[in-house]
Amino acid sequence: MGICIHFDADDVGSHLELLLLDGKLDEAVSFSNQVTNAMLKLRESIEQVSGAQVHLFGGDDLIATFQMGAISENQLNELRQNFESICGLTLSAGIGLIVQEALANLRRAKLSGKNRIVGNV
Repeated sequence: MGICIHFDADDVGSHLELLLLDGKLDEAVSFSNQVTNAMLKLRESIEQVSGAQVHLFGGDDLIATFQMGAISENQLNELRQNFESICGLTLSAGIGLIVQEALANLRRAKLSGKNRIVGNV
């Protein structure tokens, strides 16, 4: 049995929307590229974990499954810190035994202040 983790960057849409509303297209493009680079690095790091599988990767979302015990809370926090160092945004994650539970826990992470992991590895 494994676990499912749903990662989602915090406040990407609102930050991007504000830049566009302010007519800052060049900054919006730069910001979008930074988020894309951070997401690519996140995917690359996850794919280094033995037995990990990325199932969904798009925008600022990533859903992956891991073998039980293959990734620790410390490693997840390191992934979040690396993400933030690349693009300046925080990252939330929900963990579950099935994708629906991971999604529900991601929602809990977002509703309880973002920049956190909800669920157990």
